[in-house]
Order: sequence, then C-alpha cells, then structure tokens
Amino acid sequence: MSAGARLCGTDRNFVAHSTPVWIDTRAPVPGKQGNAPWRQLTIAQDTGGGIKGAVRADIYWGDDADAADRGGRMGGRGRYWLLLPRTLNGR
Repeated sequence: MSAGARLCGTDRNFVAHSTPVWIDTRAPVPGKQGNAPWRQLTIAQDTGGGIKGAVRADIYWGDDADAADRGGRMGGRGRYWLLLPRTLNGR
C-alpha cells in the first residue's frame, strides 16, 4: 500500500468509519534501527480490541515483511486531526 492514503483503526465511539485522519508521528524505518518523522493522510476503516479512547489510532502498514517490521516496533506518542467539513448539518 504505497500510494494514496493508508488505513488506520480508531475507536468508533469517537471517530466514524471513512473519516479522513491526518497523522503526525514518528514511525520505525523498515530494516533499520530507530524511527523517522511520519506525516500522512489516513482513512479510519478499522477497529480493534486495543484501540479504545478518543486519541488512539492504529496504522495499517500492509501485509509484507516491511509492514510486519514496522508494526512490531510501532508505538508511542503522536498527534492526529480529523478532517471534517465546516458544518455537518449542510448549512
């Protein structure tokens, strides 16, 4: 999943599915030690047992070896913004 937006998991009690979510964090670099800044648009499309609360998200990295490497070492602080229309009632 190299092009376009990635998927993320969120708590559906706080973030509706299909909501665009801009994430600003640090992420592991596949095959290397340490991490690097990671800022990207994601789409809320998943939930999980460990994703509870208003400010929690889980990034889907894919299903290859690099994804397993990143996902296994991911964790820590970050920020995200929900990208919503100015009004939700059509006015």
